[in-house]
Amino acid sequence: MLRGWIGCLGTCWLAVGCGSVAARSDAGAVDDAVLPADARIDIDGRPLGNDPEVWPNLMSAASSDPWIAAHHDELREMHPRVLALNFVNGRSNAEMNALLARIFAGLKEGSRYHGYRDPAAPAFLDYELARSVDLTDHPVPANWPFRNSTRYPRKPAGTADYWHFHYGALFSQQFADHYGFADPANRARNLTLCELLERGIVHEIWIYGDADLAGDVNAAEVLEVKQRYDDQDRAVRGSFDPCAGNGCMDASDIPACGVSFRIPWVNHSRGPGCLIHSLGHGFESMTGGAARSPAAIPYLGKNFPHFANFDLLDRQIGAPSQSWYGACGSSCVDFTGTNSLTWHDNRGMTGTIAQYDQGCGSVHFPPNARADYDDQNAFGVLSTCEHLGLHDGPGGTDLPEIYTSARSKQYDALAPDCEGGWQVYWRQSFPGYRNPAKDAAGAAMKNWWVYAFY
Repeated sequence: MLRGWIGCLGTCWLAVGCGSVAARSDAGAVDDAVLPADARIDIDGRPLGNDPEVWPNLMSAASSDPWIAAHHDELREMHPRVLALNFVNGRSNAEMNALLARIFAGLKEGSRYHGYRDPAAPAFLDYELARSVDLTDHPVPANWPFRNSTRYPRKPAGTADYWHFHYGALFSQQFADHYGFADPANRARNLTLCELLERGIVHEIWIYGDADLAGDVNAAEVLEVKQRYDDQDRAVRGSFDPCAGNGCMDASDIPACGVSFRIPWVNHSRGPGCLIHSLGHGFESMTGGAARSPAAIPYLGKNFPHFANFDLLDRQIGAPSQSWYGACGSSCVDFTGTNSLTWHDNRGMTGTIAQYDQGCGSVHFPPNARADYDDQNAFGVLSTCEHLGLHDGPGGTDLPEIYTSARSKQYDALAPDCEGGWQVYWRQSFPGYRNPAKDAAGAAMKNWWVYAFY
C-alpha cells in the first residue's frame, strides 16, 4: 500500500493502515437465471443485453456477482457504468463529461492486450456514463471560500477520521434524491447508492472536484471496498477489503452495500492521464501493492508482483523495500547498462545490481525510470513488459527486450499528463483478453481486467 502524498497529482492524501470490514452479506451461489425486472434498468434507453460474453447482461449486472468469477474466462467485454458527480462551481456537466470521455478512451485503449503490437487487438473495457449529476451551486453563495460547492460533503472540523471528504454521505437518501434514479417499485422515492450498486445500475462513483485551492477537505485518489476471494477465486463469505484502493476507506464511511465499489476522484483542472494514473494505484493495491500486503485477489497477489517489480529489490539485494516506491527520493537509480544499475535510497543505503532481470514496472516507475514519474527517459534497458508469461526466451524464460520512452510515446497525445502515455502502455502489457501467457502455476493466465470487477 502506498503511503504519503502524491505531489504530481495535487489531488490526494493517502491513508495509513488497513483495517477490516465487518461482515455485511453472504456471497450467493452462482445462478445463471435472468435478473428480475427491477434490476434491468435502461441507461439512456439501452437495455441490458443477453450476450453472456459481455458484462453487465441479463444474467449478471453488479460488481462482485459470483456469476463473474464463474464466467471469467468466457467474458470478451466489460462495460462498467459510472455515476459522475460534479461539485466544481463554474464547471458545467458538459465540461465534466468531455473530460470523462477522454478518460474512458484512455482506459479502453489500455485494455487492448498488446495493442502496441497488434492493431486489431480488441478492447476489453468500455466505460459508460450511467448519469452525470450537477451538484454545483446556482448561485454560489456570497463569500463562499471554496471552488467546490456547498453540496460537497465535508466532515465536521476536528473529526478524527483520516479523510475529511464525507464518503459516507454519498450513500444517504439525501444524495439519492440528487441522483434521481426512481425506484421502479415505488416511484415516489429514489434508489440509494447501495441499491444502485447492488442492482448493477452503477459500478463506480467518480467525484469531479477541485484540489487546487488550498483549505478544502482532503480526499483520496481512488478508494475501493472490495469483496475478498480465496486462491480459487471463491468469494470469502461476508469479507470485504476497505484498502483495495490507494488508501483505506474510513470505518465511519463504509456502507453496508454487500458488493464491491470504487470511488475515484477526478481533478477538473487535469487531463485524462491523471485519473488513469490514480486507477493504476488502485489496481496495484488490489493485488497486495508494493508493500506486499494480503491481496483481495490472491491470484493477482501471486502473478502481479513480478510484473510490477514489486518482488525485485528484496529478491535482488535484500533491500528493506520491495520496490522503488519505498526506496526512491527525487532520484535513486543510475543505469550502467541495459541490465545493470547503481542505486541509492532515501535511507542512505547504496548498492549495485549487476543483473537486473526486471519484469515491467509500476505506475510511477517505467522500466528505465531513475526516479518517481520518470517516463521520458530515452535510455534503453531490458524488460519483459511485452513477454510476461510467454516463456519465449532462452531456457523458457520470458524474453527481455529493450524498453525506451519511445515505446509509450505513441500514447502521450491520448493521455498527456501524469505519465499518461506510460499508463496506457503499461496497461496494454497486462495479460488481457485471449492472452497466451502462463501464470505462476504454469496454467493458462487469466484475464486480469475481469478481476477489477470481482
